Amino acid sequence: MDFEWYIGYSVRNESYTSWDNYEEFEGEIFRIYRKSRYLDFIKVGTFASEDYPGPFKHYGISCLNHLVDVASVSEPIIKEVQRTK
Repeated sequence: MDFEWYIGYSVRNESYTSWDNYEEFEGEIFRIYRKSRYLDFIKVGTFASEDYPGPFKHYGISCLNHLVDVASVSEPIIKEVQRTK
């Protein structure tokens, strides 16, 4: 999975997270958020806006032991990697 242009990303240990009814998203393991604490953090902690670098989204990936959050103006590019034996 590759994001050509991102504003920020975060990796959290899932053991230190809890459910938050404030957040709104679609998806389960791969999520696209409409409203989230991470989007709030990006809006307060950076000068990223709809004007620059342009409209962006919060993508969330739930892994086995980690949660990955990405704020990006581009959709992810997903490529299948061939395994070697």
